[in-house]
Amino acid sequence: MKIPLQIIDEQIQVGAVFRAPKYRTGLALIDFVVDTGSNVSFISPRDLMKINFPQNALTFKSMNYIGGGSSDISEIHDIVLAFHDEDTNLVKIPLKTFHACTSHASRGDKRARSMLLPSVLGLDFLKTADLSLYTKPAKNIAYLERI
Repeated sequence: MKIPLQIIDEQIQVGAVFRAPKYRTGLALIDFVVDTGSNVSFISPRDLMKINFPQNALTFKSMNYIGGGSSDISEIHDIVLAFHDEDTNLVKIPLKTFHACTSHASRGDKRARSMLLPSVLGLDFLKTADLSLYTKPAKNIAYLERI
């Protein structure tokens, strides 16, 4: 099973349908950057607003420095990410734990900058979902694969 990725502006990206029935967010398409240098996968502050995620449902885990500013990383539970494979079949990946990123910025310029952060699928997601990443940027080829 292969999930095709896109290389856009020097970033590896993939769209996924995000579903969190426990939080009553409905379905939303989220564009993720695949970043194997990140040990934490998360939904960005902008995407949290887009899906109208209830802020009072976030469970604080840690403070991280992301994108030049400090951000809270909170745990969210029992979500599903769904991707299209190379045959356009829907591949659902249930996750018991995922993360949400929220900004500490109170000044308008810093808060606006935090809204530019992308949602990220990091190494933790690849391990949990048992996926391998293959890239050949010179040929514009990238995909996730489960063997």
